Amino acid sequence: MSEQSIVGKAGEFNICFRDTTLSNHAGLILVRELADRLGVAELLDEALHVKQRECGHRESEAVLSLSHNLIAGGSCLLDLNVLRGDVGTEQGLGLERVLAPSTAGEFLRKFDIGDIHDLKRFHPRLQARIRPQQTWACCTLDVDSSLYEPVSTRQPGSTKAYNGQIGDPPFFAFWSEADELVFSHLRRGHAHTSKKAEWCLTETFKRLPAELAKKLRAASGLYDHTIVAGCEKRQVTFGITPDQTAPVKKILAAIPEKDWHDLIRYDAAQVSEFRYQPQRCSRQSRNVGEMASAGTVADVMTGGASPFAPPVRQWSSVDPFANVWPEFAPGSSGL
Repeated sequence: MSEQSIVGKAGEFNICFRDTTLSNHAGLILVRELADRLGVAELLDEALHVKQRECGHRESEAVLSLSHNLIAGGSCLLDLNVLRGDVGTEQGLGLERVLAPSTAGEFLRKFDIGDIHDLKRFHPRLQARIRPQQTWACCTLDVDSSLYEPVSTRQPGSTKAYNGQIGDPPFFAFWSEADELVFSHLRRGHAHTSKKAEWCLTETFKRLPAELAKKLRAASGLYDHTIVAGCEKRQVTFGITPDQTAPVKKILAAIPEKDWHDLIRYDAAQVSEFRYQPQRCSRQSRNVGEMASAGTVADVMTGGASPFAPPVRQWSSVDPFANVWPEFAPGSSGL
């Protein structure tokens, strides 16, 4: 800064003018650089053919504009105007102009079922480019479903989920160590949590490095004999909360008081281990029951692994029990 550029002073601060463009969303530049290095735009243009004419924005520009809007905190298409009004953001993203809300709406309305499947095929191609950079020795999957509530006043074809809310329940599979959403699949609102879960898991494992040891954690909504059998077939260590059926409650009630162990991390609960073979399952599984201070059983976890793994490694959700038995410690279980 030269003395000639100073136009005034405010206390100890100099006031001057520069030909520098600032931005409220400078972090989006890092997102753009990552997308450039991975070749996201090229993959999108190869996979998507939504537009019928070549003029205007390319498919990749439209998808990336929508992505930038979400990453910057936008909740609707009109929030694209925030990015459009920020010249520094447009320059940082290398765009002449961010997609207009009306153009984005028109682009999304052109999507049909074929285009959606094309977009799904884009994901594994992008993940294949990332895998060589990921050096984790284990893959712990957290799988569950959620609920997408419609925000439109018009809800044709919408159905109610199991909790009475109108919406559609997507299936999610997250890679815990990598903080990565590996796979997702949208289902109809009335679908049970375990609906198509085995197929979703099959698609998930296709997107993961084959050589990594796999572990899976899930809540009771995914407690299904086909999922348990699929994990055993793939030699995947798993921990799933089972249904608290009458036989399970009977076994818990018969456990002697001396076999309940205090959870050191949680003073208000105790745990105990037992074996149980549910109907339609080929063999027994290990279970851990948790009892709250009031004397009522709060939760049960069931787990298993391939017959080649030692029994102490059959749990994927072992952390709450790490201080109960030494063999449940993360260091010995590989978690």
